[in-house]
Amino acid sequence: MVFYGSLLYITFTKAVREWRYHWILIPFQIFAFAAILGIGYSRVLEGEHWLTDVLGGYLSECSGCT
Repeated sequence: MVFYGSLLYITFTKAVREWRYHWILIPFQIFAFAAILGIGYSRVLEGEHWLTDVLGGYLSECSGCT
């Protein structure tokens, strides 16, 4: 999740947004977002983590971006 979150964060930086072909990254951004949600869902579904663990992980990932 941290890997996909980091890649997603990089694609939203100013240097990448000003890149001439930034529209090419849209499918990768969608995939990274879906993978982050899917990983959290699968952790809860398999019983590896509680829902609060996954939500806390999402919040800690988002707080690291600011």
